[in-house]
Amino acid sequence: MDFSLTEEQVLLRDSVARYVSENCSVERHRALCARQAGFDPDTWQAFAELGWLAVPFDEALGGLGGGATDLMVLTEAMGGSVVREPYLHTVVSCGGLLQQCGSTEQQAAYIPAIIEGAAQWALAIAEDNASYALERISTTASANGDGYTLNGAKHAVLNGDAADHLVVSALLDGAPTLFIVDANAAGITRDKFVAVDGACGAAIRFSDVDLPADSLLGTAGQGVAQLQRAFNLAIVAIGGEALGAMRALLEATVEYTKTREQFGQPISKFQALQHRM
Repeated sequence: MDFSLTEEQVLLRDSVARYVSENCSVERHRALCARQAGFDPDTWQAFAELGWLAVPFDEALGGLGGGATDLMVLTEAMGGSVVREPYLHTVVSCGGLLQQCGSTEQQAAYIPAIIEGAAQWALAIAEDNASYALERISTTASANGDGYTLNGAKHAVLNGDAADHLVVSALLDGAPTLFIVDANAAGITRDKFVAVDGACGAAIRFSDVDLPADSLLGTAGQGVAQLQRAFNLAIVAIGGEALGAMRALLEATVEYTKTREQFGQPISKFQALQHRM
């Protein structure tokens, strides 16, 4: 089996790596942690102009038709620097759900704005005492005329403080179902938090939030299965980012051992450290 990258994938990897190495420094990361949004909207727009936000979407939806390998290449290159922009939450997780199970109308309404960098999304599925088990849901959606009424709370919603739209899991007639929710709708309160790595998010409460009929995402009662399919691609993206981060740390450590001296010689000369490298 040939695991080599295509010429286009190599070009994508190199262009992303070059951009983030020049623009996404540790100093920038620390400065962004102190900003309200937690990321730079201008950099997000640059991602859109470079075509990165379009990578995983089908060409019929205005994307570049990239697969899991293209996404892995992109996120691995991002992982080599400190990128604060919410690519995973908006493009991979929520964008993936829209592409996989959204109706034609929903895809046309929401995906172009993601590709253009005009909309932020967040996945609201975690609840207190659920231990991140997807099926353990207390939030409810009840039929209300032609639409639904949403009640409940979600915590640890990364990018939830900045999101324009949310994908929310709720019980509809006792079955896990996903809904698209306007993050600024009446009845929604958001309490911002900052995670240990500087990422921002929110705890979100829904109190009698009215949802239109077309807010249901995918098939009623199939929310857990839909999330699991979307997570398959998200895991690839997270794995790529982690690999890029580990490679950057290893390279920085090796370089440090060549310049740091002890007992009159670089510590890279010490056999114990050579073995670890």
